Amino acid sequence: MGILHILYEKYKAYKDPIGYCRNLGAKIGENCVLKPKMLSSEPWLINIGNHVLLAEGVQILTHDGAGWALGYGQDEVYYDIWGKVTIGNNVYVGVDAIILPNVCITDNVIIGAGSIVTKDIKEDGVYVGRPAKRIKSFDEWKKGVNCKVHNTYGMTMEEKKKYFESVLK
Repeated sequence: MGILHILYEKYKAYKDPIGYCRNLGAKIGENCVLKPKMLSSEPWLINIGNHVLLAEGVQILTHDGAGWALGYGQDEVYYDIWGKVTIGNNVYVGVDAIILPNVCITDNVIIGAGSIVTKDIKEDGVYVGRPAKRIKSFDEWKKGVNCKVHNTYGMTMEEKKKYFESVLK
């Protein structure tokens, strides 16, 4: 693969990360935002629902190289442990979170920044930590955050600055 081809692929991923990942086989629903430009080395093992935001630095792992240890003493044997990752609808995954292989995340879930999801998340809510644990329901989070939500969509940096100076006194 030539350098121009590599640069072109990086450009496509930068311009349209969702389209790029879909072309590589990932199933991605509507109204999603992907800050990481690449989901995994095996994007065809990833299924993402509708209204999902993956923040910068999120890693979705679809294989675990620790299977390499199974080939100890054998020449040229390299095993990987493979698994699909499924993310439901209305999910936010925070900065630098990691989702391990063979994990399914249900609808209405928030994964905190830096968290590691090691097993299925079957109940809505907010999950934080290493490994990620549920700290509250989605409705509890929604009630507590409503007074802190501000719609700044479409504002310039200067408009945001002015707005927050007047609101957050």
